[in-house]
Amino acid sequence: MRRRELDLADFAPDWRGLRLDVDRVARPSLRPEVGDHRHMLIRQGRTPVLFVQFAQGYGNAEYHRAPGYRSPLQPTPVKLAYQLADPGSPAWYACWLHRFADLLAESPGPLHDGSWLLHRELLPPEPLRVLDTGPAGSFQWWEGGPHVLPLRALSPADAPRVSAYRRQARDGVLPPILLWYVSGLAGFVVLDGHDRLAAALAEGVRPPVLHLCRGGEDQRATNWLAGEIDRYTAAMRRPGVTTGTARQLGGALAATYRRAMLDMWRTRAWPVPGGRTGWRSAAAAARATSLLRPRVR
Repeated sequence: MRRRELDLADFAPDWRGLRLDVDRVARPSLRPEVGDHRHMLIRQGRTPVLFVQFAQGYGNAEYHRAPGYRSPLQPTPVKLAYQLADPGSPAWYACWLHRFADLLAESPGPLHDGSWLLHRELLPPEPLRVLDTGPAGSFQWWEGGPHVLPLRALSPADAPRVSAYRRQARDGVLPPILLWYVSGLAGFVVLDGHDRLAAALAEGVRPPVLHLCRGGEDQRATNWLAGEIDRYTAAMRRPGVTTGTARQLGGALAATYRRAMLDMWRTRAWPVPGGRTGWRSAAAAARATSLLRPRVR
């Protein structure tokens, strides 16, 4: 895997990102699969870990999660969080970006042939829209901005690893959560960092976040976004910008970013063996073994 840094310093001085070029994996171990235009799953190895069924017109989607997901990345030593200087700085994010790039290169994760982007959030952080952490639920497809769907149940707030991460959250050194953008879901799944997410939620803080998504074979998306950020920056520098105007400009930029994710950074999916019938059989087998239970509120 080859990597190079993406530079938007003229537009977003604090932003950091990597372009990853992969040329050795035809079908990754962790991958989306589709039975048809309304039935999707995410499979890890041979095991489906998430089923999604879309309503006609894609307004609503129902999901149900099966146990078994494990982060494909090697665990991050707890002590490493205290060894990196200046948490939250561009240099700090750069260290984590390269660490996660190393881990992704060595793991049976979602990377496959082509170009990928691994980057810090481009926009000012918004509250994470974490979907119900129970095994089943629903969401409005592409409404209210990208959501975050854990691929496994979040550990209790008093679990040992969560407790350790809660201490890091209070100390301001919590490592980033790695979110994988899946365009078919119009949102993110948690690739790595479920316990860190649980710790941040328990402490009432927003965790640092890194995004992984497909990248185009050229830099169209990056260049287009750079231009949008340039216009946003110029507008914000004009005298007399009110709070309302700033909020409106920020919302417009956020919408532009989400359109770029949907239109230019589409996630590749593979066919479910047996198509829609295969999807239904796999979902029925999960139900029959009591893997899918009513949503926990």
